[in-house]
Amino acid sequence: MDGKRWISISIGVGFLGMVAFSWAFSDPHEMSPKNNLIRNIHKVHTASVRQERHQYSACFSGVIQACERAVLAFSVTGRMVDKLVVNGSHIKKGQIIASLDETEYRNTLLAAEASRSRAKRSMASGRARL
Repeated sequence: MDGKRWISISIGVGFLGMVAFSWAFSDPHEMSPKNNLIRNIHKVHTASVRQERHQYSACFSGVIQACERAVLAFSVTGRMVDKLVVNGSHIKKGQIIASLDETEYRNTLLAAEASRSRAKRSMASGRARL
């Protein structure tokens, strides 16, 4: 047998021996029901209990990771000037989540419109020469 099992068996046999010894040498008058009741009286404190509804909360430490993640890609580059949602919030398809600084794009558009206007004038003058 291994050591742990041997120790468990020894403790069990020792306990049974102590119980048998105390039972064999006990006074029969001492074990009467009347003496047991008087000797085993204990003061008991009581309290009223009523059922109430409680909300339970628990605090856990750890790191939470999203089960789904969306990688965002933009067709233009620029400086973000407004963030309209907070991290972890639910968003819907088509919802605006951020705004970019439009100064650079507005200037590019104005330059393109001016170039188009020049091209139209150049085309008109070329047709007039024909």
